[in-house]
Amino acid sequence: IATSIGYVNAGTVEFMLDRSGYYFLEMNARLQVEHPVTEMIYGIDLVQWQLRIAAGERLELPRELTPRGWAIEARITAEDPAHAMLPSSGTIVSWQEPKGPGIRVDTGVTGASIVGLDYDSMLAKLIVHAPDRPSAVTSLQRALDEFEIEGVQTNLPLLEWIAHDEAFRSGDLGTSFLAQRLDESRFVPTTASRDAVLLAVAGIVARDALPWRIGGVGSPLFLESGERRIALWVSAAAPATWRLSGELGGTLRVERDGARIVAQLGGERAVGRVAVDTGAVVVRTGDRTYMVQLAASPGMSTRATTSGESNGRVASPMPGRVVRVAVAPGENVKPHQLLVVLEAMKMEHRIEASLAARVRAVMVHEGEIVAGGAPLVELG
Repeated sequence: IATSIGYVNAGTVEFMLDRSGYYFLEMNARLQVEHPVTEMIYGIDLVQWQLRIAAGERLELPRELTPRGWAIEARITAEDPAHAMLPSSGTIVSWQEPKGPGIRVDTGVTGASIVGLDYDSMLAKLIVHAPDRPSAVTSLQRALDEFEIEGVQTNLPLLEWIAHDEAFRSGDLGTSFLAQRLDESRFVPTTASRDAVLLAVAGIVARDALPWRIGGVGSPLFLESGERRIALWVSAAAPATWRLSGELGGTLRVERDGARIVAQLGGERAVGRVAVDTGAVVVRTGDRTYMVQLAASPGMSTRATTSGESNGRVASPMPGRVVRVAVAPGENVKPHQLLVVLEAMKMEHRIEASLAARVRAVMVHEGEIVAGGAPLVELG
């Protein structure tokens, strides 16, 4: 194809494949985001050659390149699989890349980087290389498990599920893979299991953010997850060791490596990743995600009680820029009628009415930047 059109320099030809053969799609006059797969398999630096050819140098590569092993690339994006892959923005507070033979991470992101709204949501590319596909899948599983990002929601839980899925591991893949196999509810935080509560407690106490010893008396720790309420008393016993009483009782020992935690309480052992933020703890153990809230002691209110604060108000599902306001105060709207269009990370998101109502107020204007949870429209 390149020869027939007199094309010089790097380019990417795209095909689709089915049982009967290849079908040409298009050619892009550039390297694609997946170019590291080719580089890892063939042992060449495509970016370097792209620049050298553009500088007028002659291509000095063997006419027949020999592939070496198998490579797989995963795109790490600031998108939340628990909320229909909506983009996530904020400041990255922890960034730990996997390392080891055959593992490569291409990124421009580090800890303290700000993930804004104006660009594509991709944070990094993770590429693994191994002698064969089963080995590459195993390497991918390990690398994803070791990749730790805190501060923004990412698609890591989705990628981990894919890497462990039986059909993916066996290579039984097609364009309908996600539609046929993915149950998105697995990423929605649910009421915490006992292991998740144990990990949440371990993550909290290991931060040393609270005085876990007060005159030899345990400090109170109150948690909630869904309808579940957990009351504990915690006191420090030794380095990385605490005494618990209440719903969980015994000596808690914690091993921590970044966000990865091993919690041992008597004969119980729990392993997972824990991210502790202001007022909340997100726990990932196995292929499930749990949300645990820090709660006030019994009898104390932690929530605002302003009358009608949330009644009828349509809130922004994520941070973004208002690019269109489609309704005005006093207008009657029907179910699924467009209210507002938000733009975040190069994508537009329609905010629609869930039921027939009258627009009481519009709280935003076009061009305005709004935070996640900010009120957009009030219906009544």
